[in-house]
Amino acid sequence: LIQIESRIADEEIKAHAETSASFRLVKVSSEKISDTDDINGIILNTFTPALTEANGLFIDDNFIAASADVNEINTVLDSVLDSYKTDGAENVMFNNSVRIVQGYYSNDDVKSAEEIKTILNTPVTKQEIYITTAGETLSSIAQTSSCDAARIVELNAGIAEAPAEGSNVIVEVPRLLYSIKVVKNESYERTIAYDTVETEDDSLAAGTRKVRVDGAEGKSIITEEIVFIDGVE
Repeated sequence: LIQIESRIADEEIKAHAETSASFRLVKVSSEKISDTDDINGIILNTFTPALTEANGLFIDDNFIAASADVNEINTVLDSVLDSYKTDGAENVMFNNSVRIVQGYYSNDDVKSAEEIKTILNTPVTKQEIYITTAGETLSSIAQTSSCDAARIVELNAGIAEAPAEGSNVIVEVPRLLYSIKVVKNESYERTIAYDTVETEDDSLAAGTRKVRVDGAEGKSIITEEIVFIDGVE
């Protein structure tokens, strides 16, 4: 029981799990004696819902879903990253803590690869702080943040029609469960100006200048690493 409790990865189930037990010594036939794996299975099925051994996906310590096959989770994660790869993208990664934890999960939380992909790509509503700029109104805040003006009023009791610059306004916005970091290397050409050097020449009349060698502008290639978080530089 202690081993099972320690491996329950779903914190909500663990918090409500009853893992105490009573024992009786009885005489049974050898056919009814079970090994540890069989006993584990019997105990796991006593939970409501029943538990099963699986691999859980956690993003920023938030449980997303579980899969019986860890390779399916990795395939889904790779497909998400691949969808953000474009020409010039040197590196694409999650801007989150992404973990796969093996343990016991509710049967209801064990999903197929396609279901996990759908969960990841379905936006959820999150509350964020919007900092106002000069001249903004509830209407412009709603348009910029994609949060309905009426909902902004509900979330911010007593908010003015035109909040002062620098005000913190609570808004609700649709966000994916993950954030993507894309690193690109971009190159451009830069002109290098030439230097002008003057030297005295006694063979020339006073005040006379003569160009000995025409100057020429140089060129250099500059490569910069540019980082984008969810498409924003």
